[in-house]
Amino acid sequence: MSILELIDVRKTFAAREGAQVALDGVSMSVERGEFALLMGPSGAGKSTMLKLILALERPDEGSIKVADRDVHRLTADSVPFLRRNLGAVFQDFRLLSEATPQENVGLPLRVVGVGTNEVRERSREVLLRMHLDPDLKRPVKTLSGGEQQRVALARALVTDPPVLLADEPTGNLDPDLSRDILDHLVEIQSRGTTVMLATHDPVVPSYVPVTRILHLDHGLLVRNEVTPRLRAISDRHDAAAAAAEVA
Repeated sequence: MSILELIDVRKTFAAREGAQVALDGVSMSVERGEFALLMGPSGAGKSTMLKLILALERPDEGSIKVADRDVHRLTADSVPFLRRNLGAVFQDFRLLSEATPQENVGLPLRVVGVGTNEVRERSREVLLRMHLDPDLKRPVKTLSGGEQQRVALARALVTDPPVLLADEPTGNLDPDLSRDILDHLVEIQSRGTTVMLATHDPVVPSYVPVTRILHLDHGLLVRNEVTPRLRAISDRHDAAAAAAEVA
């Protein structure tokens, strides 16, 4: 069952030399529980696709559905739907540099009106999962790059979203820290979260349990390849659904 779907999505940007096509009629879907890789060189359209899914940009044509709802047809009152269903982590972290790790992680919960005590408890829990001190009072700007990325990952997970989007999350990290972040993403996917990781690193496919490889080139989806791991996930979901019907 698809949790993420793009249907004939097209996006262009104005440029001095004329309209620049970022995505050109892209259609694809990702099932629940997948670990999908979005690959391609810089400028291929990977970041644009993720921004469209997150409703940070609007498509010129086509539709984008998360959990069967078109994210670009949601009203302002439906913003909590996106907050609950989509987590995102970026190469440049996008943290509040003067805030503490717990303040950063709690922000998505405060935005949707979660109470102070629950914000504190859930922030502490997810920071501990990322092997970070939830009581640290230092601003995140004093942390290492790897620690900042783990704070950003904790912030993306604090709402317990079914889908996590990661845009080049290891791009600014050394190899050891990159493997640490990838290990966290693998662990997150093993808990049932659907992960879509955008990367141009050719080593990543051999390090994570990939179910699908999506390859963009000049805005075109030129490859949509599933792996045997996807069938195993689908079989588990079918068995779970059958058991639920019996119950």
